Amino acid sequence: MSETPLVDTPLHIAMSTGHDHFALEMMKLKPSFSGKLNPQGLIPLDLALQKKEGLSSSDSALPNREALSPKDLALRNRLTLTIRRLINFDKELIRIKGRESFTPLHYVAKRGDIDLLAEFLCACPESILDRTIRDETTLHIVMKNSKLQAFKVLLGCLHRIR
Repeated sequence: MSETPLVDTPLHIAMSTGHDHFALEMMKLKPSFSGKLNPQGLIPLDLALQKKEGLSSSDSALPNREALSPKDLALRNRLTLTIRRLINFDKELIRIKGRESFTPLHYVAKRGDIDLLAEFLCACPESILDRTIRDETTLHIVMKNSKLQAFKVLLGCLHRIR
């Protein structure tokens, strides 16, 4: 399976369905799955971020935090913890380019998830220089999507590393 290009691995399936404990165990047993692209051009970390976003109330999809059921809130918190563990396991996951050379860092910047954005940048500061196929950096993406808080986080990071 590691040799086959563009396939959903068990890690992809675990992350997209929110089975975080199984996903973490799979990462330990078969680390090569963590950087493998599925047919949609996504790595398991991308799927975890998308799943978390689907449960997020920080965007316009849900007006306030009370709108989340306790079950969804617990799943979102578990996914956030799993994402952090994946990054601690392999910081380079932040830089893996998927469809249109979009990285997980680009995704959290686009969504305006400032907590994960800051964590990703602390874990892998050089990822701030990664570009999409449209030659956009993370800074371009936050500006294009009007994410002011994310812009401030990026400026702080640039100030520290430059």
